[in-house]
Amino acid sequence: MSGRGAIRIIHVDDEGKFAELTADMLKREDDRFDIKTVTCASDGLDRLADEEYDCIVSDYDMPGQNGIDFLEAVREEDPDLPFILYTGKGSEEIASDAISAGVTEYLQKQSGTGQYAVLANRIINAVEKYRAQVELAEREKRLNLFFEQSPLGVIKWDENFQIARVNEAAEDILGYEADELIGRSWEAIVPKADGEAVREVVSALLEDRGGYHSINENVREDGEHIVCEWHNRVVTDESGEVVAIFSQFQDITDRKEEKRRSEQRRRRLEHILKTVPACVVQLNPSGKFVFANDRAEEVLGLEPDDVTDRAYNDPDWKIKDLDGNPIPDGELPFRRVADTGTPLYDVRHIIEWPDGTRKILLVNGAPLTDDDGAVENVIFALTDVTEQVVRKRRLEAILENTTAPLFMKNRDGEYLLVNKGWRELFGLENTEVRGRTDTDLFHAEMAADVQKNDQKVIETGDPVNEEELILIDGEERTFLTSKTPVYDIGNKIDPEKPVALFGVANDITEQKERERRLQRQNERFDELASAISHDLQTPLATASGRAELAIKTGDTEQIEQALDAIERADELRESLVEVLRTGEVVNGMESVSIEPLADDAWNTVSATDDVSLEVCDDFVVDADPDALQRLFENLFSNAVNHTDGAVTVRVGRTDDGFFIDDDGHGVPENVRDKVFKPGYSIDSSGDGVGLASVKQITMSHGWDINVTESDEGGARFEISGVEFSTE
Repeated sequence: MSGRGAIRIIHVDDEGKFAELTADMLKREDDRFDIKTVTCASDGLDRLADEEYDCIVSDYDMPGQNGIDFLEAVREEDPDLPFILYTGKGSEEIASDAISAGVTEYLQKQSGTGQYAVLANRIINAVEKYRAQVELAEREKRLNLFFEQSPLGVIKWDENFQIARVNEAAEDILGYEADELIGRSWEAIVPKADGEAVREVVSALLEDRGGYHSINENVREDGEHIVCEWHNRVVTDESGEVVAIFSQFQDITDRKEEKRRSEQRRRRLEHILKTVPACVVQLNPSGKFVFANDRAEEVLGLEPDDVTDRAYNDPDWKIKDLDGNPIPDGELPFRRVADTGTPLYDVRHIIEWPDGTRKILLVNGAPLTDDDGAVENVIFALTDVTEQVVRKRRLEAILENTTAPLFMKNRDGEYLLVNKGWRELFGLENTEVRGRTDTDLFHAEMAADVQKNDQKVIETGDPVNEEELILIDGEERTFLTSKTPVYDIGNKIDPEKPVALFGVANDITEQKERERRLQRQNERFDELASAISHDLQTPLATASGRAELAIKTGDTEQIEQALDAIERADELRESLVEVLRTGEVVNGMESVSIEPLADDAWNTVSATDDVSLEVCDDFVVDADPDALQRLFENLFSNAVNHTDGAVTVRVGRTDDGFFIDDDGHGVPENVRDKVFKPGYSIDSSGDGVGLASVKQITMSHGWDINVTESDEGGARFEISGVEFSTE
């Protein structure tokens, strides 16, 4: 087909002069006409085979093929090419055949020139209609290609906004087959929540007044909700009526979610930059500050806008290490990150503000790299740790100069810190201690005991206070060690379990010795108190017994003996007061004759006539008379009280001491090593104090006492190690 400007026509008529006349007349009617004339149908077919034409004008009555035959031949090649049968021989039959063969127009030749205007008009109308059909067909072809090849979902809607057609991409996005969607309303794929908004879009599209782009939720066949982006195009007819609407759409659920997450990250980052306690700065590859958050003024002493006018090595900041030495440019944090492309953590240095204020900064930095790994920017978090460092140094000074030994160990038992007191205690230097364990430093048994307490702190998280035996210069000393769990030593915040422990050791060796002495003294006083109570019972019991006999018999001698017993009790009281005052059982040594002392003791104990005393030997010993008399009274009382009926008690001398025995029941061999223990008594009614008091008295004199069996089968107490007096 030719271009829109010219209308190319082939005119077939066996009368050549008429054909030429017709061509001239038509050109006068419309100068767009480009007419070729031939005199037979076969020539016309040849022309059509070689060139494109917009319209055919043909006579009917021609030699060879007539106009109908020519029409039929043309229709075999081009069913739609405009064909006007322009003939002088008209009849209904010819007209009917022409219509059946697919003629476009049927026009009879007339006399006069008016017929050419009619013919021109018929040609123009036919060509324009043909061109419109061709264009529509091409559009349809392009539309089909668009439907089939579009990577996006495509839906064609009819004038009622019902689905007329969908492509495969639309099927995939919505999860439906095409025949499940065609004929259904838009509401089938839109959730109720978005229904009102989409209805507004539909209404605008049907009126061709908007809605050409929208984003809304859609519902897949399986019920899943997705977010789709829609681009809509309205197709109208010549009168402006909407005849179809095409929609291209894509599932942007992931993109929408990623956009939401990206926005969330952006807001989170903004919030972090506003609230983070550190000053956050960004530097470009040349080392110039390009960003600083609001904390810059507190940390760097400058407004954020003033910071971005500076470089990392601005001399006004006077960057120095913690010892006050200038840091070379190549060792500054920016250079280290920018040059190596690796992060940097926990670097501390000093800067000086423009007003002279000195600050200690904790610096953490990381590079921002492109896809090739090249550093594009460097981010730093700068924290003012001036007060922390000062407090740490003060604390270190306090710890170092505290006289009590202080230490810190990690989870593995390695020493992290020891103070001067600890080092002086063990005679070790820092370099010999740090990083080593107790097993490395001390003997195995001591290390094991210490480490057991350490593990208790680490595993339970509870502090402990334990006494630990520590060998110092060959001497075993007792330390009360307090150990507390530590959860942060600078490299892990709030872990679940302790990462270290801190301990304080106090030497309590002297205190423990004082406690032992006090314990022994208290035990001794308890024994003395029991002995005193027991020893007083003997004369008091004797006095009570003699008084009862005096009352029953009227024997005044019994009253005298009762008074003697009471006097003995008073003497005991004065003696025992002195014992309690001094804490000593023996308060003075002198020569003591055994016979009269034994008689006095017997008179204090004996209250009946069926018991008797025999003093086999009279000899003199060096002893405390009061304590020695209590010894005799207790042994006499023991003999009398543990025998039913008559009993004879004998006192005599041995090679290195003396004995007291009886003819009573005796002491079973299997309990002889127990009878001197406080509280032990063979008789369940006894208090187990008398013989314990005897043992105490003998020990206080430096004597030994032993219990055996007498010749008569009773008890025999032998006191040895006695000093005899010659006086």
